[in-house]
Amino acid sequence: MEIVHQLPGRVRIRIPEIESTNYCQRVVEGSANDARIKDLRINPACISLTVCYDPIRMEIKDVLDFLGEARPIKRPVAKKKSRLANKKTKVPETKSAVSPTAKYFKPAVSASVQEKIKHIIKSEDPGKPYSDGKISALLMEENIEIARRTVAKYREIMGILPSSKRKK
Repeated sequence: MEIVHQLPGRVRIRIPEIESTNYCQRVVEGSANDARIKDLRINPACISLTVCYDPIRMEIKDVLDFLGEARPIKRPVAKKKSRLANKKTKVPETKSAVSPTAKYFKPAVSASVQEKIKHIIKSEDPGKPYSDGKISALLMEENIEIARRTVAKYREIMGILPSSKRKK
């Protein structure tokens, strides 16, 4: 016997004895009596057997005992997986309780941009207020690259009305 593929609750095993009709009948009758086995598929072309079982009530060794006395020859890939599963990975310790993603967000920068937006809006003509796109263009002139939607977001956060409602 050789385990070809294994997932929790399903295993595919290559069994040379599968060509024997007596062996197939014994396995099918045994699976019908065992409630832990959900499905059994025999593939004579591949000389393999796929067993779907309840992983909570049954382990792979129980499936192998059910199929016969012979122990399987596992492939090297399966051995690699088991070796990696036993390895422990060390999590690096951080000196502060701050999340590592916090370094990507710069609240100080957004605060200064919000102040500039507030200053631009205060200095605008009340009869012809700047749109979010115009504010974005004015900030571009000051080498602050910011999108129109970001200007709108900051304006809403600060509680400033849109240009159509600021018009007097």
